[in-house]
Amino acid sequence: MPVFQEGALNTTALIVPDVYVQILSPRNTLINGLPTKHPRHRWHGPVGPGELADHRRRHGWVRAEFRRRDGRKYDMGTQVAVATLQGANNFRCVRVTDGTDVAASAALGTSPTNITFTAKYTGTLGNSLVVTLGTGSAANSWRAVVAMPGQVPEVFDNITGTGAELWANIAAAINSGQSGLRGPSQFIVATAGTGTTAPTAGTTTLTGGTDGATTITSATLLGVDTVPRKGMYALRNTFTSIAMLADCDESTSWTTQVAFGLSGHLHDRRRPGWRLHCQRHCYESQRWYRFVCVEAAIWRLDLLAGHGKQRNPPCLAAGLRAGRLANLSPEQSSLNKPLYGIVGTQKSMQNQVYSATAEIGALAQAGIDVVTNPIPAGNSFGVRIGHNASSNPVVNATTTHG
Repeated sequence: MPVFQEGALNTTALIVPDVYVQILSPRNTLINGLPTKHPRHRWHGPVGPGELADHRRRHGWVRAEFRRRDGRKYDMGTQVAVATLQGANNFRCVRVTDGTDVAASAALGTSPTNITFTAKYTGTLGNSLVVTLGTGSAANSWRAVVAMPGQVPEVFDNITGTGAELWANIAAAINSGQSGLRGPSQFIVATAGTGTTAPTAGTTTLTGGTDGATTITSATLLGVDTVPRKGMYALRNTFTSIAMLADCDESTSWTTQVAFGLSGHLHDRRRPGWRLHCQRHCYESQRWYRFVCVEAAIWRLDLLAGHGKQRNPPCLAAGLRAGRLANLSPEQSSLNKPLYGIVGTQKSMQNQVYSATAEIGALAQAGIDVVTNPIPAGNSFGVRIGHNASSNPVVNATTTHG
């Protein structure tokens, strides 16, 4: 389903049957704000697709408790957690690495090894996996429990045998499951060795997992468009409507991202188009970009977990804006909408506010949006301008009355 800007498609020259989408600008006339007692806003053009990159292969595993605590760049877990607080609930995530990622593992027994446990997926999250061996419920049997914080433990009970046979049976139970109710482990893979030493009851923690995020660049996030597709291109035909490349702040990648969205390979059935969230302080005459200015901020889940660290601006900007828009109907913008989970920013912690005429005005003229507290709706953090980065006033502005 190719997507074209208005006027860019010659319909008389088409010979291939297809669904061709033309993006039309709003036809309503520009008006100035008028004082009323009923705040409202004007919708500013089509809304639609995007892309998302950097985290776990298993949908549903990108959860708040799996976010990075150290504020590291390219942290999909935090961005998804922030977006979830704004109301987003359906994600398509593509994880990318620089090729140095390693799966956590642990071995029992030496010379020779009795059994080796390896995390199913690479990354530092695997370093929180724990395998516990103990006495089983049945006589002369063993039990293996695989646990991860925040997840339901996997229990493999009544494993029998002696010597190498027992280790092989433990590996088989973990890898293949024991019944329809106790399937294979979703966390680890077990490899039986040649050791014959009897097990000792105890707990083993997997170690050595790495994320492979040290040398990530925009090229890594963009990926390749050949099978098997990677990065952004892996999101073809996933019906994504609002998206972002996690912490992608290199301006050289933006035209590639927009071209991918306009190619029609990434679309939403209800909202064709492209709405991209980039975190960069600059100006582009493209209404498919949305630049958001967010300071380093402290958010609620970090405080509840005992972490008072400030989160990096790109991480918060992407999650906040994308999550809020995902919870709005297509004709609405993020203008004057409260954002949830933020408890403070650099400015608010110093009892400072943005100047409406100077600072916010300068950002608005440059096509950059900003998150502030307060907003016209009241004392809360929220999106102050709600516009995109287009230089065309017909399609870039959100007009308010109030």
